[in-house]
Amino acid sequence: MDDEDDTRMLLCEALRGRGFDAEAVESAQAGLERLRSKSFDVVVTDVQMPGMNGVELCAQLHERHPDLLPIVLTGLGALDTAVAAIRAGAYDFITKPVKIDALEVAVRRALEHLSVRNEVKRLRAAVDRELPIATIAGTSSALRATTELIRQVADSDATVLITG
Repeated sequence: MDDEDDTRMLLCEALRGRGFDAEAVESAQAGLERLRSKSFDVVVTDVQMPGMNGVELCAQLHERHPDLLPIVLTGLGALDTAVAAIRAGAYDFITKPVKIDALEVAVRRALEHLSVRNEVKRLRAAVDRELPIATIAGTSSALRATTELIRQVADSDATVLITG
């Protein structure tokens, strides 16, 4: 998201050229509107835009799309703005003028972070499913059969009553 046409198109084309599925919009409001119809993993946004600025956008994204990772573009020497953006929910920031290699590294790092976060969620869910079963004490064949039955139906949405 950038209100400067040349910058917006240059960054979008550069990211596409490096294998990313990138789209460009001219304002924070247009970006929020686009997010209603399509999901994205990372948002790259300028801080200085008319209307809603990048820091305000990060706060909105954090509230509406908590899994989305914003990367903010700030002017050189605007450390206070970068800190404000991070506090508002930005994942990272890059100073202008933007070096395409630095942008690519930041986007790849954000995607890796997202991948790790999703893996942690998946593993936690697996542990939550398995832990109650693992805490069942006993070694009888009837208890082992019951435990196996629990494992078979654990992923089902059906309500199951096990007696015995």
